[in-house]
Amino acid sequence: MNVSLNQLEIALQYPNNLSGWHYLRFICAPTCCYQLKYPLVDKIRISFILKRFAELVIGNIMQAYLLWQHMIPTAEAAIKPIRNRDYLQILNLTLTMAVPAAYSWLIMFYCLFHSYLNMWAEITRFADRRFYSDWWNANN
Repeated sequence: MNVSLNQLEIALQYPNNLSGWHYLRFICAPTCCYQLKYPLVDKIRISFILKRFAELVIGNIMQAYLLWQHMIPTAEAAIKPIRNRDYLQILNLTLTMAVPAAYSWLIMFYCLFHSYLNMWAEITRFADRRFYSDWWNANN
């Protein structure tokens, strides 16, 4: 079968380049950009996956601790001042909630962008691991 270069270029242009396998690979790959081929690593490192999984477990335990020991009691204590419109007490409870909320946000960021996405990238052998670079400054 003799296929000309022009026919091959047409076959690789959108929408002819879409297939179920490409779509499944895009859904599984930890990326926002569709490509026909993603950079891949040669092998899967089980120790790397286990480290990222342990980070996820520890991060979730820390999140649960912050939520149940610091944030929920503060939120429950805020019900009465909110009903009574005690704005000074509401401000005090808001400031009390600020530190655990900030730590919770940082833990979530680390667990999602470092632990989970790197673990999933290792499972799918995805080689591009810059998950939290400054994408808004990208020039290509």
